[in-house]
Amino acid sequence: MKNILKINFLIPFVFFLSSCAYIPHQTDLSVSVSLPSSSIGSGTNLYLKFIDDRESTVVGSRGAGLGAKITAEDIMTIFEDGIKEGFKNKGYQLVTQDEANSELKIKLRSFKYQIVAGFWTGREDINVVINVEGRNGQLDYEKTYRHVHEASKFFLADGQGLNKNLNFALNSTIKKLFNDSDLDQFLTK
Repeated sequence: MKNILKINFLIPFVFFLSSCAYIPHQTDLSVSVSLPSSSIGSGTNLYLKFIDDRESTVVGSRGAGLGAKITAEDIMTIFEDGIKEGFKNKGYQLVTQDEANSELKIKLRSFKYQIVAGFWTGREDINVVINVEGRNGQLDYEKTYRHVHEASKFFLADGQGLNKNLNFALNSTIKKLFNDSDLDQFLTK
C-alpha cells in the first residue's frame, strides 16, 4: 500500500516537473541599458544598419533536445530601438546613409538558449553575440561582443526565469557595445 501511495505521488510530481518543457514560450524582452547622458557623439552624424544574422530565429527549446520551442519574434525591433536610443543618449545624431560621416553595421549573430541534460541536473547555456563593422572615411573598425552563461541547474527556469535570464544576457552584451571607448573614438574621428 505504501508503494502505491509513493507511486501515486511520484507520477504527478514528475509530470509537473517536466510539463513546462513541452509548453512553447514567447520571450518578453526589453533593452534597458542605463547610460548617463553624454556628449561623446556630439557633432557625429551616424548611420546605423541592423542585420539579423542568426542561424535560426528559434532561440532554443525548453527541454533537452525534445522540448517546446522558445521564440523571440520581436527581438530585432527591440534590439534596434534599444541601440538607437543608446547612441542618441551618447549625443550621436542618427541620420540617413547619405548624410552620415560615420557608419555602423550592427549584426545580431547569436541569441541562443540551450538545455544540456545531465544525470541529476541540467545545464543552462545562454549565448548572445553582437558584431559591429564601422566605417569612418577610409577607416574600418570591427569588433565582436559576447555574453556566454553556463550554469548547472537542478530545476530549470520557468517562463519568468527564462525572460529574466535572456534579458540579462541581451542587455549585458549591448552594454559592452556602449562601453567600448575604442568604438566611440573611431566613430567621432
